[in-house]
Amino acid sequence: MWQKGKTILIISLILIILGFLNIYFSGGKKYLFRQITFFIVGVFLLILSMRASLKIIFNLSFYWYLFSIILLILVLFLSKNNAKRWLDLYLFTFQPSEITKITYVLFLSYFLSGQKKFDFNFNSLFLPVLITLIPTFLVLIQPDLGSAFSFLFIFAILLYFRGFSFSQIFILYSPLFSFIFGFSLLTWITYFLFLIFIAFRKNTIFYGFGVLAVNSFFGLLNPLIWQNLKEYQRERIIAFLAPYLDPKGISWSSIQAQIAIGSGRIFGKGFSHPPLSKLDFIPNPHTDFIFTTHSEKFGLIGVTFLILLYFLFLYQIYHYLIKNIDLKSQLTIAGLGAIFLYHIFVNLGMVSGILPVTGLTLPFISYGGTSLISNLITIGLILNLINQ
Repeated sequence: MWQKGKTILIISLILIILGFLNIYFSGGKKYLFRQITFFIVGVFLLILSMRASLKIIFNLSFYWYLFSIILLILVLFLSKNNAKRWLDLYLFTFQPSEITKITYVLFLSYFLSGQKKFDFNFNSLFLPVLITLIPTFLVLIQPDLGSAFSFLFIFAILLYFRGFSFSQIFILYSPLFSFIFGFSLLTWITYFLFLIFIAFRKNTIFYGFGVLAVNSFFGLLNPLIWQNLKEYQRERIIAFLAPYLDPKGISWSSIQAQIAIGSGRIFGKGFSHPPLSKLDFIPNPHTDFIFTTHSEKFGLIGVTFLILLYFLFLYQIYHYLIKNIDLKSQLTIAGLGAIFLYHIFVNLGMVSGILPVTGLTLPFISYGGTSLISNLITIGLILNLINQ
């Protein structure tokens, strides 16, 4: 059983150890001991998910999914924070959206693999889109834009491995792209020129004009949605588009994170210098922005090593998709791997200024009980699937 996926498990443990070091540097012993406790619980659940019957897991996948949706609804009413993302279970807090990503992958993979005929049309896509939009909407109104978009990303990955082409996936997501590019007239026009090429390429005129009409509608919704965004959400978008417009205000976190990353230089500052996170220059240094601590301490060499670890980790996961396993397992591995891929890309993009600031953790590295435990459960499921 340990012959397949052994490398995935070893890399995960190395990343967790690096996480312990960075949490200690940025948060101290208090958070380190808590993370070790979460790790012990996570290892138990990893073993459980690795040895559980896949038949039972998939047969009950709808009920796992339904239960997680109920949790997402409950958190909207029971959470005491302004951002309604956590359920307070007295001994610890629990973030339902992290577990929902796993149950969503299990159920949608099970559903898609059971469709004998799955084409790019309304009848085939209606239920999968509905299954995707329900958790997306519930997480979006918490509000948690970063996690909400993760479901859309995972869905795109599953559609690709189910046989959809890049152009089909692009057309399906084009209304969302139209809305995003609608923040700037120049980018919207550029996007539309590209869309015209895709929409009319090998398609009927009626189909092409239909795609353009839908995209026009969603693009024109941008000003209306903008007015209804939370103040901090508008600030994050402004900080991303024009970071030096307010360097001591809305852009403070992003700019300081980039300064911290660069301060590590080639070899890092080592253990004798306190990181900027210890001087309160960077918010959430042990969670969302923990990569800045790693960059300061270990420099470019440490950053390169971490990125190579993540690359090898993802390569090992997706390497097993070419093996002779059934479609259901292929889709599930692809979806579970997409959870890691999304978190890694968005978190690193956020702290380096490539993407807007979000509240997504860096897998295995960031402090957080729900995050670490859900990561270990995901690893257990992947090992289970590739060793069946």
